[in-house]
Amino acid sequence: MSKLVLYFSSIFMLLFACILPNTLLASDYATGREAAISGNYEEAIRIWEKLVLKGDVLATYSLAQIYQNGLGVLRDYEKARTLFHVAALLGYPDAQYSLGAHYLSLAGASMDNEIQSNTAIDIVKGYTWLSIAAKNGHADAPELLNQLETRLPTQLVLDAQAHANTCKDNLIQC
Repeated sequence: MSKLVLYFSSIFMLLFACILPNTLLASDYATGREAAISGNYEEAIRIWEKLVLKGDVLATYSLAQIYQNGLGVLRDYEKARTLFHVAALLGYPDAQYSLGAHYLSLAGASMDNEIQSNTAIDIVKGYTWLSIAAKNGHADAPELLNQLETRLPTQLVLDAQAHANTCKDNLIQC
């Protein structure tokens, strides 16, 4: 009988050890979200930066939005891109979509003009992350991919599709 009690006690302790940290992270994230909604971005940033270090994908994505939109801080697109990239690597479809959109915004209006090599790289990266977001169920990604495919030169679309296919199984290389 004591082995059975010890067995169930061990399982309970293991579950408790696994669930409690996630519950605390969710609670901290919610506190940061409440601070952001109320306009206390400094507090939201303070909370979410700690959670980012613990690998919290929602905090990472939310902090990226803070920097992208300049909410309570100076707008910092590079920091936003880095945070979107981390959240995208963690498998968050909204971050994958945002990262794709970010790369496309770097290409800017030059998509309508002659495409330069640095612009083509951004387009390929943007297309790749949008493809990954679509694969992971992001509702808006397929429509944006379709728009890109109709507006871009055929060879650039083929290059982007090839790059996206190599990245789908290994996000780190993207």
